[in-house]
Amino acid sequence: LLPLISRAMDLDLANWMGQLEPIIANSTLLDLALPGAHDAMTYDLSDTLSDGYEGIGPVVSKILHAVTPLLAGRFIREMSQTQGMSITSMLDSGLRFIDFRIMYSDAPDRWRKKDWYCLHGCQTKHTAVTYLKEVKSWVDAHPKELIVLWASRHGNTDATGTEQYPSTTPEVRRAFFQAVRE
Repeated sequence: LLPLISRAMDLDLANWMGQLEPIIANSTLLDLALPGAHDAMTYDLSDTLSDGYEGIGPVVSKILHAVTPLLAGRFIREMSQTQGMSITSMLDSGLRFIDFRIMYSDAPDRWRKKDWYCLHGCQTKHTAVTYLKEVKSWVDAHPKELIVLWASRHGNTDATGTEQYPSTTPEVRRAFFQAVRE
């Protein structure tokens, strides 16, 4: 037990899995308890309510998407924010499970085209792919670390495809995953 305590005291949280490789190397993912973040991307929310939030229909959703920044966007954003550190800071602090909630939505600034954004009530300021590139850059710099990323709309494990992402087509979803691969 003393060697484990000694190692824990010298642990670099950005590289803890690599440092603990001699201990966890033969473990399965199910054997590990990974520190994680609920609604991980909420540190960067805009004041715009996401399209289709909580199953709101397309007409009401479009209206709310447009007026929320003017009326209650700041309040909704503040109530929706569950994280205060960037994804890179979270990973550097030892986080290894990312609750990554996404939705196909109009851009928060209305100047960009419809795309995939992270959300928790309000949607993020940047596209989901922007944050995934940040995670990939971090993983490239920390090759012995394992990241578990759970992508969903609102944490729903039952819905899939169009049920999970209404107002999308298989082509839109494939284009997103192609962009993730690039």
